[in-house]
Amino acid sequence: GPDPREELPVLYLRLRQAVTTDRVTLINAAAVPGSLDGLARVSLGVPMGELGRAVAALLGVGSEPSGSVNPQLLSEAAKLIEGEGPLRVVLGRRSLSEGYGPVADAVAAIREARPDATFLTALRRSNVRGALELGMAPGLLPGRMTLDAGRDYFSGYWHTVPATAGLDAAGIVEAAADGRISTLILLGADPISDLVADVDAVAALERATVISLATHHSDSTLVSDVVLPVSAHGEVGGTTVNMEGRVTALGRRVTTPGSTRADWVIAAELSERLGTDLGLTSIEAIDSEIEHAVPTFAGADLGKLEDPGRQDGVVVPILDDVAWTEAGLPDRLSFEPGDPTQVPAISSYSLRLVLVRRLYDSGTMLDSMPSSRPLTVAPEARLNPADFSPLGVDEGANLTLRTPSGAITVPARSDEAVARGNLELSGAAQAGALALCDPDAPLTEVRIETVDGGLS
Repeated sequence: GPDPREELPVLYLRLRQAVTTDRVTLINAAAVPGSLDGLARVSLGVPMGELGRAVAALLGVGSEPSGSVNPQLLSEAAKLIEGEGPLRVVLGRRSLSEGYGPVADAVAAIREARPDATFLTALRRSNVRGALELGMAPGLLPGRMTLDAGRDYFSGYWHTVPATAGLDAAGIVEAAADGRISTLILLGADPISDLVADVDAVAALERATVISLATHHSDSTLVSDVVLPVSAHGEVGGTTVNMEGRVTALGRRVTTPGSTRADWVIAAELSERLGTDLGLTSIEAIDSEIEHAVPTFAGADLGKLEDPGRQDGVVVPILDDVAWTEAGLPDRLSFEPGDPTQVPAISSYSLRLVLVRRLYDSGTMLDSMPSSRPLTVAPEARLNPADFSPLGVDEGANLTLRTPSGAITVPARSDEAVARGNLELSGAAQAGALALCDPDAPLTEVRIETVDGGLS
């Protein structure tokens, strides 16, 4: 996964405690050196796109070679896994420029070799797990049910169930740009800054009627037709679900200023004005609806999470697989391995992009706080010193990084910790680096041009 100290600092503290206090053996499979190298018994430098092949070689499944991973380190790591102890896998997206395929290949290899292994998803943003548990993804219904499997079940609770899977974020914005969607509601979203290449978010927001619900201004709110201020963290109650699936209470600690309202209040009122009464008039009513309609949360007693003795919350799903089946509930979404990802060979004319986030990356909320803004990292391209000469690049020179999807210009920095053939780019949001990435590709290769037009 990503470097937890930069992207998931609380998880980093837990991992450090597990190693230093509980004597857990840690194997790190990272694309670039990071905070876990000093804690891990073995750190495998796994190049971009080769995670699946490296994990298969580590576990002794599959016939493909392990790529360019050090074979001695692979052997040392394999011996550590041979014991009888449990295997826990913290799995996340190592880089924004690495696709889903290599990660899926790694999961498939682990499941084949160690069916007893359990996974902890290294989801970067707060409450992503909660959003997924409540069906906020195309073709997904609450309780991790697919639309087809859960349609009849939810027809007993809702007035209507979606007929089709719908679109992801990029698809929604593309549909708005084409005129197929006339109104967009942005809930804390900034598609102009956040979406990858080949998605014309500016055209979409110009063509559609845009209602933005936000706590701070962003590039997208500045071109919205209506901006409604919403309550921020600490100003509204509710619950949050962490990456473990642990549900804890969010208590209201600060009075919301001015005419700001909770986002759920705005959603309920918009729905009523459009002719549908959701029947949700309080946080307690929302909790009750979740527990009643979503089997994952059945018996969670969400309204009592702030009671003494329940400060640690409750882990969902409450029902295990056996109890779920015995209750006659629809099948939940499960992982199905696909064909192995075909990763292109390393090219002498390009570098593999490692697009990383830092703890103090430039972001909408961080930029809005004068005390924190100076901590943000400037976007820059880091290369191994040995790559400078063959590329004809000087330290500090401004480089144009180009892919079929887009191009950006950033200064070059030398860093011995970056593997040869890689280019590590930080400050992704500020640099607009997502414009370089093809989300369907297993990795992103960049060509380098100097600002004066010379091709490296």
